[in-house]
Amino acid sequence: MSYRYYRNELTYKDIEYVKKNFDIKSEPLERGLKADIKELDNKIDTKFNELDNKINNVENNLNVKIDTNTMELKTT
Repeated sequence: MSYRYYRNELTYKDIEYVKKNFDIKSEPLERGLKADIKELDNKIDTKFNELDNKINNVENNLNVKIDTNTMELKTT
């Protein structure tokens, strides 16, 4: 088959054979990639949630400090 490929004389059966073997070998790879992609999506979502929580904590701390300073200024 490699000689026919080199000479550009592949038959339809040769092409079907290559396609069949490629599909068989690519299916486990596709399943593995889908699982890896899902795992990465979950990790990204987790990190975004952690970041949102940290931002909310900083915002709350700043609001408390602003309120405290405002109260102190009003009492003076």
